[in-house]
Amino acid sequence: TLFPYTTLFRSVKTQVKISFVRENRMRILYKINNLLLTGKDKRQVVESCGDNLIDMFNRTIMIAIVDDKSILQKPNIYIFNDKYNKNIFESGIEVEGTEKCFRTGKSVGIEAEIPIKSVGYYHPITGQNEVLGVIGIACFDENILSENEKILLQSVSTQMALAIEREDLYEKKRQVNMEKDREKLRGNLLRSISHDLRTPLAGILGCVSTISDNYDVLDNDTKKELIKNIYEDTSWLIHSVENILSMTRLDEG
Repeated sequence: TLFPYTTLFRSVKTQVKISFVRENRMRILYKINNLLLTGKDKRQVVESCGDNLIDMFNRTIMIAIVDDKSILQKPNIYIFNDKYNKNIFESGIEVEGTEKCFRTGKSVGIEAEIPIKSVGYYHPITGQNEVLGVIGIACFDENILSENEKILLQSVSTQMALAIEREDLYEKKRQVNMEKDREKLRGNLLRSISHDLRTPLAGILGCVSTISDNYDVLDNDTKKELIKNIYEDTSWLIHSVENILSMTRLDEG
């Protein structure tokens, strides 16, 4: 007579455990979302997701994202426990899985869109126009992801893509603003240089004009003084031009 009650108790206990896991995963998903909203750069985006994906899946995690030239960078590995080495994602088939996922924009691994016999299950971080990275999840002993886990992974990758594109947009805007500031500085510098060059050139022109127009009536001391002024202004101009050329070479690296 106790058998039905024992079975019912086990069933309830199982359902409670499943509910607890789901609730915990939703809490972590909400936490990831908040962290991604407040992230200051792509490094923080990756770290926020990596640390929390471990708690969400209880598995070792790999995340690799692209650089400014859309080249996939070296992955960041987040170890679930000390049992597994971080080098698990560096074997030939795992690297192949990562690259194939990045290249095709499809999931790669056991029971994935592109099935291969890898330890990792690789899911693309897909932006609006390109693949922005790859999330890898260790599936040791063929402990494959459930459909619910795949849905969660899709949700996290979507959030990551939005955060990465936001940071890329911010960086482009920052670069545009920097270029505007650089052009403004260059314009101010040119105006300042033009003003500084105009003064000695006017002095040279005045001295030469005075000597040319009044050569016969000027005494030698006056001529020497005017020529001295021409010499000093010319020396200052040469020194200034050399400085400008030095600044140009520095600007060119």
